[in-house]
Amino acid sequence: MQNLRNVRFGAVVLLLVLAGAAPVLAQCETMTEVGSWHYGNAGAVALAGERVYQGSGDYLIISDLNAAPALAELDLGSRVRSLKISGATVAAYVNDGLVVVDASAPQAPVIAASLPISDILVGLEFVGSTLFTVQRDGLMHAVDLADPYHPRVASFVRLYSGAYRLAVQDGLAAVVYADEYVSVVDISDIDQMADLGAQELAGSLVDVVLTGDEAVGVGGSGQVYRYDISDSAAWVLLDSASVDDGLVAVEFFQGEFLVQRLWSGLHRLVWDAQGASLDQILADTSYSWMQLALDSPRIAFAALDVGVDVYDASDLQNAALIREYPTQALEGRIIAQDGFLYAGSADGGLRVLDVRDPAAPLSVARLEADWSVREMALDGDLLYAIDLSSGLVIVDVSDPEAPVQLSHTTFGGSVYELAVADGLAYVVEQGAGLHIIDVADPAAPALLNTYGVSGSELAAEGRTVTMLNSGVLVFDMTDPLAPGLVGPIDMGGNEKQIAMAGGYAYVDVELVGISVLDVRDPMHPVVAGLTEVSGGKKSMHAVGGTHLTLYNSGTVRLYDLADPIAPAQVECKEIGTFYGDITAEGGHVYVWNTYDGVTVYRTAQTVATEDEGQAPLLLGGRALSASPNPFNPATVIAFELAAPGRVELTVHDALGRRVRTLAAGAHASGRHEVRWDGVDAQGRRAGSGVYFVRLATDAGVETRKVMLAK
Repeated sequence: MQNLRNVRFGAVVLLLVLAGAAPVLAQCETMTEVGSWHYGNAGAVALAGERVYQGSGDYLIISDLNAAPALAELDLGSRVRSLKISGATVAAYVNDGLVVVDASAPQAPVIAASLPISDILVGLEFVGSTLFTVQRDGLMHAVDLADPYHPRVASFVRLYSGAYRLAVQDGLAAVVYADEYVSVVDISDIDQMADLGAQELAGSLVDVVLTGDEAVGVGGSGQVYRYDISDSAAWVLLDSASVDDGLVAVEFFQGEFLVQRLWSGLHRLVWDAQGASLDQILADTSYSWMQLALDSPRIAFAALDVGVDVYDASDLQNAALIREYPTQALEGRIIAQDGFLYAGSADGGLRVLDVRDPAAPLSVARLEADWSVREMALDGDLLYAIDLSSGLVIVDVSDPEAPVQLSHTTFGGSVYELAVADGLAYVVEQGAGLHIIDVADPAAPALLNTYGVSGSELAAEGRTVTMLNSGVLVFDMTDPLAPGLVGPIDMGGNEKQIAMAGGYAYVDVELVGISVLDVRDPMHPVVAGLTEVSGGKKSMHAVGGTHLTLYNSGTVRLYDLADPIAPAQVECKEIGTFYGDITAEGGHVYVWNTYDGVTVYRTAQTVATEDEGQAPLLLGGRALSASPNPFNPATVIAFELAAPGRVELTVHDALGRRVRTLAAGAHASGRHEVRWDGVDAQGRRAGSGVYFVRLATDAGVETRKVMLAK
C-alpha cells in the first residue's frame, strides 16, 4: 500500500526560506588548469596514400593503414573541426584558427605555422599547394603553403555574408549560401582572385561540386541540379529532379557523383533518361557524417560517435571496410575514485583514465561492450551503469586497469535513472516504475520489488531514496519490500536535478537555485534552506559527501557542504559552452566536455572520493579502504593516521551488529593494514553479503562498505 502524501509547503514557509537564502558569489577564477586528455569525438579525417589523418578532440592522429598503433599524435591545442592535406602539408581548422602541420616525417609531425581567423570557417580546400578558405561572413582567402613554415596570404575577396559551403577546381571556386544564390570566384591567379558575382539559381543549394564544365548541386529538401558552367559567370540549369530528402553534401569520385544523406549514408547519384535516383553504397544510420575524405580508391568518413572508418572503393557497388579507428570520446558520466576516472565510452562500454598524475591523464583500460553508459554509480570497487535499452550492468573495478563485467540485468522497457546505496540498486524503467534490486551478489542481482512510481531524477544514501516527480518523492527503504513514501514535496519551482549527501537532498530548482531538503528522517522531510543560483544548471553531483559540483552560466562551480543547509560556493572556473559531466576528488575537479575530452583543474579544496551513498572522513589525507572489494576469502583494510592515537576497527553486518573487532588500542601515526579473513568473533565463516568496516579514532568515525562474495 503506497503511503503517498501530497506535501505542499505554503508561501509563508517559502518566504522564510528565501529570507535566509545564501546569495551566489560573483563570477570567479579560482581553479587552475593543470592537465588535459583532449581526445574528443571524431570530427575530421583526411587521406593520402597509406596514411590516415584524423582529428580527435584537440589531437591530430596520423596512422598507417597497414600498421598499428598510430604513428604519431600531435596536440593542436584546440578542437579539430576539419582537415585537408596536400602532399605532406596538413591544414587543420581548429576552434582557435588554422594550424599548418608539416607531416613530411609522419612519425614526428611538426606544427609549422598558425593563422588567425575572424569568423567560423565554412570551407577549406587545397588546389595544389594553395589553400582556399571561406568564412561564414563571406571573407575568402588564398593562402600559399608552398613553404608551410612561412604561409603567405596571396589575396582575398569579400563576398556576401552567410556563406555555407566552398567548392573548388583548377581556376574556379563557388561559394554556396544555402539559398538560391552562389558566388563564383576566378582563382586562376591566386595573387589576384576575382569575384565574378553572385548568381541566382533555379534551386536552393546546401552543397555543390565542380567538375570541368559541369556543376552538380544538392538541396536539403531532396532536390538535385545539373548546371552548365562553361561560362563561369552565367551558370545554366541543365536538369533537376527530386530524390530523397535529407541531402547534406555532394562529392565527385572516380567518375561518379556521391551524395551524403542524413540517417542513410553515402549514395551514388544515378542520372538517366528516367530522371535522377540514389543508389546506396555505404549505409550509416547516424544523423550525419562530420567529414568525408576521398583518395582513390579509398573513402574514409569520420562519425562523431563511431570514429573513422576506411573503405576500399575500387568497386563502388561493393566497397569493403579495410580499417576502423574507434573513437576515444567519452559518454554518459564521469566518476573519480582513488586516482582513476571512470567514464562511458562513446562507442560502447567503459573507459578508465589514470589521473594520479593530473598533469598527464592517461587512458589505461577500455571495457568493450554492446551497452552505452547513460548513468553510472560507484560503490566501493563496483561500478554500476545503465543503458537506455539494455538494463543494469555491474563491473568489478578493483583493478582499474582490468575492469571485469560481472553481470548484465535486462528489463522489459527503457531504463533511464540509477542510484546505488547500502547493498541496493534502484533503476527507473519507463512504464514500470522503480525497481529495487539486491546487489549483495553482484554476479547475480535479484529483483526485490517494483514500486509503481516513476520520476526524472534519482538519488540514494543509506536506505533513503529521493526522486523528482512534480516535486520531490522521499522513500524509506528500511524494508525494501514495503517502502515508505512521502511526497511530492514542492521545492518552489521546476525541479531539474537532485543529489544526496549527509542526510540532505540538494535539489536544482530551475531559475531559482539549490533547495535543501532535510531527509535524515525520511518519513518527515523538512525544507531546510535555499542557495540562490540563477540560470540553467547541469551536472549537479554530490562528491565525497562533502561537496557539490555544478555547471551554471558558463562556469564550473564547487560548493562546500560544511553547513549542509547553506551550500557555499568555494571554487569556480569559467569554461564557456559545456556538454558533458563534472566530478571531483582530492584537490582536483575533472570536466568532461563532449567534443574536447577531459580537462583537470586544481582547487584549494580537498574533495573525498566520490562513492555513492557514503561520506568518507579523510584521516591525514587517506580515507579508509578495503582491497579487494568484493572479496573472497579475505580483504585487507587500510587506513592512515595523521597523529598517534587510539583506534577501534570493527566489522558489522547489514543490521549493524558487530561481527568482529579487527584492531583496538594505541596506534602510531602513518599507514596501517589489517587483514579480515571473513571469519566472525567465534571463528565461524561469515555468510556472503554486505558488511560495514567501522574505524573509530580521535579524529572521528569512518565506515566503508565491503562485500563478501559467494
